[in-house]
Amino acid sequence: MENLQRIEAKLDAMDRKLNEVILELKTKKLRDIHLKILDLAESWVSTSDLSKVLHYRQEYISRAMGDLRGMDLVEERRDKKKIQYKKKS
Repeated sequence: MENLQRIEAKLDAMDRKLNEVILELKTKKLRDIHLKILDLAESWVSTSDLSKVLHYRQEYISRAMGDLRGMDLVEERRDKKKIQYKKKS
């Protein structure tokens, strides 16, 4: 019984640490491009639209959008052949 309580306490501590790391990644890893994308993604936009407005290559926008998806800051939908993104509220 004592071992089980010790294991549960360790798991709780690990869970708290993981949540801290996730929060840190969400706040510190945002570079200028991420902030610009989030600012423009109040409504649904595609990477090609963002590329034209921001004057960055579409590949760079796609990579940054992948970062934002990984941080769970944007949602995604398919519109025919295009994928569109919007900042999560």
